[in-house]
Amino acid sequence: MMTALASTSLALNKVEVRVSDEMVQVGNIDLFASTWQAIYAENGNQEAITIDKTYPGEVNRCHADVDDDINVRVYIEGAWGDSGGTNHNNRDALVQAAWKAVNEISAKDAYDVFTGCCFTDPIQPNCIPPRNYACDQDSCGCQGGQHAVCSTRTTGHQVPSHINAYIYDANNNLLSDHLQITFTSASTEDSGGCGLVGQLVTEFAGFAFSGVLGTLFQKGIELGCGA
Repeated sequence: MMTALASTSLALNKVEVRVSDEMVQVGNIDLFASTWQAIYAENGNQEAITIDKTYPGEVNRCHADVDDDINVRVYIEGAWGDSGGTNHNNRDALVQAAWKAVNEISAKDAYDVFTGCCFTDPIQPNCIPPRNYACDQDSCGCQGGQHAVCSTRTTGHQVPSHINAYIYDANNNLLSDHLQITFTSASTEDSGGCGLVGQLVTEFAGFAFSGVLGTLFQKGIELGCGA
């Protein structure tokens, strides 16, 4: 029985994700909408995609108004062996794996971004503090320790500049199926991605694809650094 199970496991394809060490500041843009949802909304995504869009966002910790102070370019390119656009398993596995990397790594250094702020020290003229507020006084994290009351809280992130997902067959041969997500902005960090990968390797190794993907792909996503 053990031999049969091992043979079954070896017959399954494997998914690998590699990310860059360089990290990019992306502020509070919607990462799910700009990656996962953008892929499935793209015409022709059953076979291949090329997406190149720029998203405005906020990176500073508190704002009197919704003031876009960062533009993030998200470039996505992928192709999967899907003759006729009827078998989407490789696409779905690549998207799930790449999104897990984006989501888990970005969560490590997430921070609050507050908007709709009235500064109270000194009092800001012609600004009515919100009745329902997301932060007040020094909890808003404003520059220079300035006090404020802010109405809305979103989340800012840093992400690897490159996330690449690949598929290997049962004999560990690299297939042509792939997905690449690239983030660029005016604000980059020299390094940090590899350290975060080291913290997540065990968690990714235990990941199990759900549904039909679980019958086609090995348990675990091989996570590495050096895209």
